[in-house]
Amino acid sequence: MNENPYASPTVAELVDFNAPRQVVPVSQGKRFIHLIVDSIVIQIFVQLGGFAIGVLIAVARLSSSGQITDADKQLASIIGAIWGILAAILYYIIMEGLFQRTVAKFLTGSIVVAEDGHRPTFGQVVGRSFARLIPFEAFSFLTNQPVGWHDSLSHTRVVSAK
Repeated sequence: MNENPYASPTVAELVDFNAPRQVVPVSQGKRFIHLIVDSIVIQIFVQLGGFAIGVLIAVARLSSSGQITDADKQLASIIGAIWGILAAILYYIIMEGLFQRTVAKFLTGSIVVAEDGHRPTFGQVVGRSFARLIPFEAFSFLTNQPVGWHDSLSHTRVVSAK
């Protein structure tokens, strides 16, 4: 507590970061916005990284042999595909691991919590991120509750941050 009675309270005095949140999942509409906005952000990173990978391969080949072959193009495609998957996984792990939110969740005022309302563990965040790779996982939101497989498998929920 601050000694000055007229000083503004600190954030730590106003908010208990360890207090569990009420676990009421956000709407399907918000989850759809999360999908669209996060996909756009991920695509930006993937495109920038893919461009850098292509430039590096081209510079390396042109400086050594002076020609880019079909094998070089196939190598760039394979590396680009791997980069695309890694970028998506890393985006979710970094954003949800550090902030409990992605860019889209910041925009909609949503946050990721464990089923008991506490901050999810790093293992839960990693599990959520990899579970998104399950084919047709996005269709798991077509039920009455907006809880997808990446939520249920990792025992997490997306709730309002307020």
